[in-house]
Amino acid sequence: MVRADRPQADRPGSAASGRPPAPLLAVCAGYFMVILDVTVINVAVPVVGRELSASLTGIQWITDGYTLVFAGLLLTGGSPPSSTRPDDAAGRTR
Repeated sequence: MVRADRPQADRPGSAASGRPPAPLLAVCAGYFMVILDVTVINVAVPVVGRELSASLTGIQWITDGYTLVFAGLLLTGGSPPSSTRPDDAAGRTR
């Protein structure tokens, strides 16, 4: 429950709470890139299907294959590089 006499800056999650907006901006940028990529795929699917003379099943395989590769790159791209902290990559703790 939030009390009415509590100042706005002291509320958790408010803009003035002292938390940096960088994580939120990073998530928003990543989501925007995913939506942009899905839009590009949906625009390109008819042309790819015509050029490859692919059936509906073939187009689905092409789209699914691209999605799997894209998801794999997103997963590996989001992990920290092992060259900066070899202990993190090996799973060791301090």
